[in-house]
Amino acid sequence: MCARFEQQLGPAECQLLLAELGVIITAPEPQEETIRPTDYAYVVSKDMATRATFGLRRPRGPIILNARSETIHERPTFRRLLDTGRALIPMNSFYEPGPVLFSPSNTSSMLLAAGLIDLSNQAFVILTRDADRYVRHFHERMPVLSTPDDAHTWLDDGVLPRGLIPLNSTPDPAPRGAWTRRTKTQPDELGPLFEQGRFG
Repeated sequence: MCARFEQQLGPAECQLLLAELGVIITAPEPQEETIRPTDYAYVVSKDMATRATFGLRRPRGPIILNARSETIHERPTFRRLLDTGRALIPMNSFYEPGPVLFSPSNTSSMLLAAGLIDLSNQAFVILTRDADRYVRHFHERMPVLSTPDDAHTWLDDGVLPRGLIPLNSTPDPAPRGAWTRRTKTQPDELGPLFEQGRFG
């Protein structure tokens, strides 16, 4: 599950993404640190980076923020994006209810969350998987995370074998070491939505 995450792209992070993914990101202005539903965030697809809004809007019903990686082949909304809409969302950390913020223990690294982008609407969702043993204490789902080595397998266009979903690159507990966890002290405006089960 992922309904809010932090994405802070400065020169160091842009250089890291260039080295790991070969994609140039030029942030014209400081990116908002916390990304909430309908906010813009940088999304990396094959050979390019673009800004898109977090969440797919539907004619009826709530906005879709997440897609279960185990069933995206079965859902028409996501199946149509699998061949040309695979993407990665760089993030520094992600939130779970509490609110608890999970970051990689190596502070010089970034997380790469697998997602799907609808380029016609410039909107994206984040794929989720069963939570690892650290996150499971707070929620049963978490973002699907890719390592840089496996990122291009996910981003390449074309038919994706079902065996690659969930991605083979979802390590337990986290890329480059265990999670660093801290509880945020400011009020959590998403709390009631978590309790209603709208996200996850």
